[in-house]
Amino acid sequence: MNNLENDVNNLYSRDGMSAEELFGKGDGMTYNDFLILPGYIDFTAEEV
Repeated sequence: MNNLENDVNNLYSRDGMSAEELFGKGDGMTYNDFLILPGYIDFTAEEV
C-alpha cells in the first residue's frame, strides 16, 4: 500500500467499516437515508 492508501484507510477505518468491507461484499445497506446498493442503478442521472 502507498502512503495515500494508508492515510485514507486510517482516516475512515475509525468509523466502523472500511471501504473494502463496505463495498467488497456486494451487499446493500442504508445509512442516514442514503441507500447503497453496489452495482445496481436503474435510473439515469437526469431522473435524480
